[in-house]
Order: sequence, then structure tokens, then C-alpha cells
Amino acid sequence: MKASELKAELTDLVRDLIPTIADDYRSASQELGDETPSMDLTIGCDGDSWSYQTGDNSFTGGAYGYADWSVTTLYRDSKPEDVAEELVRQFDSEGWDFESGEQQS
Repeated sequence: MKASELKAELTDLVRDLIPTIADDYRSASQELGDETPSMDLTIGCDGDSWSYQTGDNSFTGGAYGYADWSVTTLYRDSKPEDVAEELVRQFDSEGWDFESGEQQS
């Protein structure tokens, strides 16, 4: 999978998830007292396929089947393209070569 393909797919995912952030949703990493509605998003990827989960799924969500993860917090005013770019950048920092689908050592 190419990085541009992953970014496009993640942009669509983030765009779909943002409207589902309920008034009482809070990121697990949010500062105590911060009442801004938010949602944790974890992406698992092996360079060829990916899955995701939202919130704290206690290691049972779709992303946990993958060795490498990208993690972010979504807010109602998050820009999907920027979030997707950051998620892909996190995988780049893990050494993924999205052209070959392999992790570089």
C-alpha cells in the first residue's frame, strides 16, 4: 500500500468518525477538567493492510492485531486531512516502506 492510498483511506475514516463524537466522549489522554468532546483513535498497520479502533478497547479492538500503531485524539474541529497525515507520519517514523509493504530495519 502506498502512503498516499493510506492517507486517503484514513482521511475518509476520520471524516466519518468526527460526527460520531458525542457530547460526553473524552479522550483517555485528556487533561483532568477538560470537557472538550474528543475521541481516541488507534490505527494498526502492517504496510499492506490496516484496521482501527476508537476509545480504550482494553487491547481487544481491530488495531491490536497489528504490531505497529498510530494513535491520535480526534476533536469535532479536527481537520481530517491533517489527522490522516499525522497518522501516516507516525508509521513513517516506525520505518514502514509503503511501496513494498515491509518494515525497514
